[in-house]
Amino acid sequence: MMEILEVRRKSGEGTAEITGLIRRGSERFDLYFRFPERYRDFLAPGPEPFLCALLVPAMSRGESLSTRLPVSPDLLRGFRRAQVALQGMYPKLLRSVPVEAPLRTDPVQWQGEPRRLGSFFSCGVDSFYTCLSNQQNPKPGFPPLTHALFMRGLETELEQDRGVAESAALARHAARALGLELIEGESNLRSFFSVGWLAWSGTGLAATAHALGRGFEVFLIPSGSRYWTVAPPNGSHPLIDESCSAEWLRIHHDGAHAGRPYKIATLVGQSELALSSLRICTLNRGASYNCGECSKCIRTMVAMEAAGVLERARTLPTRLPADWHRVYRPNFTTPLEECLAIARERNRPRGFVRDLERALRRVRVRNAARELFETTRLRHLLPAVRRVRALRHRPSPN
Repeated sequence: MMEILEVRRKSGEGTAEITGLIRRGSERFDLYFRFPERYRDFLAPGPEPFLCALLVPAMSRGESLSTRLPVSPDLLRGFRRAQVALQGMYPKLLRSVPVEAPLRTDPVQWQGEPRRLGSFFSCGVDSFYTCLSNQQNPKPGFPPLTHALFMRGLETELEQDRGVAESAALARHAARALGLELIEGESNLRSFFSVGWLAWSGTGLAATAHALGRGFEVFLIPSGSRYWTVAPPNGSHPLIDESCSAEWLRIHHDGAHAGRPYKIATLVGQSELALSSLRICTLNRGASYNCGECSKCIRTMVAMEAAGVLERARTLPTRLPADWHRVYRPNFTTPLEECLAIARERNRPRGFVRDLERALRRVRVRNAARELFETTRLRHLLPAVRRVRALRHRPSPN
């Protein structure tokens, strides 16, 4: 069983934090969310941030989650929906667990006026799109976007801090140029559990938003996929993120109406600030540089080339490598279909359009072959096929 024993709020030496004392079996440890001291009054000293933070680790261990501290009724109801979604995405990793807590009867009050809207901000395509779209086309009923949040200890563990200072400086510069106040915080959330961040991302981000829950009415989590795309499982999803809302804080999964190619072809590609500040690499472990060679860098560059903006990029190579299709091998066809539609619409060079068409055919053939193997008796040959592929891609000993 995992239990939240107490929640403390303290400040000093320029910082303010809330800390939860957690009991897991015979072990006790502190989880914290720390921010600059001027945000002390934003901190919500309740169990909600830590319940959100512990939900996926508890599900991964099959342990119940409890506290004697009163909890938002909306959050406890939302957890039922979130667990169904998480278990459906990760049936081999997660299972539903009981969450036991008394119901809160006194609502958390917002600190000050006017009402505030905040967004997570990593300088990625999705976070830039969310900030730009909410500034240019505010959502009815939402407060104006005023704050962006950059967190250490979520994207990578606190112990892995190489290059994070440069990433924070990049986010600071971009937020200032957008007219937003950047909150820089940190958490040791990932220091105690081995669950992968992909499964944990939605509830982990919601936990951080709840830590600042007295300062905001709505907090945005930028979406990494479209509502209707059949994509690989992702722990940040409308059914999960928005189920982590409380009576006083709405968590909104933002931007799922658009895929990344569309985001790049519109607001992101039209912003010189975004093109000079994008940080999207999966191999940099939280640092500010982009390698320009990994699959995420390549697929971003392909979308930028389709939109005709790659040559204006400042944090990525301005030309695609000749063999980009060998690296960019998506599991589903939607991103390539979107890139192809954008490239045709913008009359991109015929050679690039043909490359996209060939890449799309290869993905369709590969997916058809996979479906044939997995839905017929040929599935028994899959282990042998995978062994052969592994041998073909094994590096030479020389």
